[in-house]
Amino acid sequence: MNYALLTSLVAHLETFEQEHRAPGQADISDFASWLGNKVRRERKTVKQSDNTEVDVTLETAIGRKVVRLHRYVRLYSRNALQHTPLQSAEEFSYLATLLKDGQLKKTELITKNIHEKPTGMEIIRRLLNAGLVDQQDDTTDQRSKLLSLTPKGRSVLTEVFAKMARVSTLASGNLSREEKHDLLFLLSKLDDYHDHLFNNERKIIYASLRGDEPAGV
Repeated sequence: MNYALLTSLVAHLETFEQEHRAPGQADISDFASWLGNKVRRERKTVKQSDNTEVDVTLETAIGRKVVRLHRYVRLYSRNALQHTPLQSAEEFSYLATLLKDGQLKKTELITKNIHEKPTGMEIIRRLLNAGLVDQQDDTTDQRSKLLSLTPKGRSVLTEVFAKMARVSTLASGNLSREEKHDLLFLLSKLDDYHDHLFNNERKIIYASLRGDEPAGV
């Protein structure tokens, strides 16, 4: 038994009774709610590098955690893709998208992977040079090129799928099955929200972040 945890819990219960109820009349649901709020308030104050305290909003805390998780996954992916022709998780994602959707225009592939055009074109260039992707003229639009996987690209995907699956398992960490479903629901909700912004209001959002206004607005 974790006696330190039990001692801490009893101490919190005593504080709860002193603040809210007469001794012996504490309700477990009220106590759980009070304790959860107390922990969240305590976590809200963090230490900066100069040891001064600063209030962090809930949204800022979420943003930081998302950024940290992204960095962990990038590190795991980079190691998983060593000794393969792929240099990044982004390259893997481009190949996996082509496997799922078949032929795609360059702009379609870039948009599906949530990249700006210069970044996406550089990734596509590397995949073409590595012989993992092929391109041909689009018969319906002579200005566009259609991309598709080469046999080598399919072979590389087959090789790395198991490794990237281990990355996904590692990324989901110590969450229970129920917690994973809850997290997936919340992340899907956020993804739908940002997918709409990225595909429909990107210029307006970017302009507002820069502090200026896009042309014609």
